[in-house]
Amino acid sequence: MTIRYECAECKSVLKIKDDKAGQDGKCPRCKTAFKIPQPGEPVPQLTADDLVDMPLEVTPRIAAQPAAGRSETSSEFDPLGVLNGNSADDSEQLKPSIAELMQEHQEKQALEKARKAKRKKKQMEQQIANPLFADVETTGTAADAITRTYEKKRAEASDAPPLTRDERRAAENRAALQRFVLQLSAVLLTVGASGYFLLSWAFAGNGPDLMHVTGKITVPREQLTGFTIRFTPIKGIGAPDLLGGPSAGKIGPNGEFTLVYKPGVLGALEGLHQISLQNKFGMEIPLPPEFSQREVTADGDNYFEFNL
Repeated sequence: MTIRYECAECKSVLKIKDDKAGQDGKCPRCKTAFKIPQPGEPVPQLTADDLVDMPLEVTPRIAAQPAAGRSETSSEFDPLGVLNGNSADDSEQLKPSIAELMQEHQEKQALEKARKAKRKKKQMEQQIANPLFADVETTGTAADAITRTYEKKRAEASDAPPLTRDERRAAENRAALQRFVLQLSAVLLTVGASGYFLLSWAFAGNGPDLMHVTGKITVPREQLTGFTIRFTPIKGIGAPDLLGGPSAGKIGPNGEFTLVYKPGVLGALEGLHQISLQNKFGMEIPLPPEFSQREVTADGDNYFEFNL
């Protein structure tokens, strides 16, 4: 139950707990001393502007300007000051300005920076004094440091154990053998390639006997420049196998050609040949039967004309 009391001097209405009845108090507004009445005493008539519903023990008095339209009689007050005799002006705390807040923030930053520098200096001193601290980051929590230390020890334990002297010697011998095999393989490969080229050069002149073959091919109202004429040896029944393949020649502007057996080697095999003609795109052009075969001889001039 609460006691409502109206100050006789400034007409402020106070709400006081009934256990404070009979004690001396002081009005927080006008500082007028009074005696707290008993609960049963008459209560003065109150208006909406006069009521101030605030707990006595916990509500501090905050200095502030009255709001627009607010009655002067409803100003904040400190109910504890009524019983303790504290002045309302002494409990006022003015709201700090922006400049003061900024200054306080800068001071906190400077203090934190100094703490970090001091902590870093201490860590460096510990690392110099004891190298074991070099692997432990003290910027984190103790749990983080313990976790990192445990992980490092587990990684060290998972590494392969150190080799004995015999095992190390065996590993060195295996590595040396591998190097020797690689070097030997490179040497053998080089020697083999060199021998292949030497043999190819030595036996390059021991091919089949070739005859120098030339000729001319013409077609009325047709230009055969760039076409290819091919002489392919014919192997008849009972005839000895001819060693080698066909010869071919490019047709010049005047229809003339010279057979080539292989790049850099002129001529064609001795014997009967099948004649074929190919255009610039490699497509074969059929020839009349009388121009489809020619024989290359060892004692002839081997000059052939084809007037298609």
